[in-house]
Amino acid sequence: LLVPIYSIAVCFYLVSKLWTRMVETKRRPKKVHPPIILAPRQEEGKVNMNGSFKLTKNDNFDGFLAAQGIPWALRRAADQARPTHFFRHEGDIITIKITGIIESQTTYVIGGPPKETCIRGRVFLDTLEYIDDGICSRKKAVSEDYDLVVTRVLAEDGMSLTMTSKAVFHDERDDIVCIQLFQRID
Repeated sequence: LLVPIYSIAVCFYLVSKLWTRMVETKRRPKKVHPPIILAPRQEEGKVNMNGSFKLTKNDNFDGFLAAQGIPWALRRAADQARPTHFFRHEGDIITIKITGIIESQTTYVIGGPPKETCIRGRVFLDTLEYIDDGICSRKKAVSEDYDLVVTRVLAEDGMSLTMTSKAVFHDERDDIVCIQLFQRID
């Protein structure tokens, strides 16, 4: 007799919680995002990269990492991860912060001297330059047999970012490219 009563009480409790959540959700005002107004370009060819972008899609990211000798388990985790890239851009100074499976924060002078960076123990000398609608980072490997070229292009409406990464090998291997799509979240 106690088991059926207990079961009915638990069911009633769960239904009441679900009902309360549904009613609260309907009462909450919808989040209204203000329109994003992109800062004007300071000079022709200098796009404003300010903002936060979350990865939504990878194309050939696993192959790109495999060609660099990244182990399978780490490639799998990286391919499934959805990191966020934060850009703070003032004049020719840009800070790129990445949060996710690998975290980093680097400040560059666009068109300035090389900046030493490290990705999972691999050391690179990075330079950054403006390109049409974005920026291009050239990462010269200090101890590896390849270099990386990473372009980040902002869509005209500023709501999405396409990052194309290319590994350029110093030996007879073909270059390999991956494309990652990001959506603005701020």
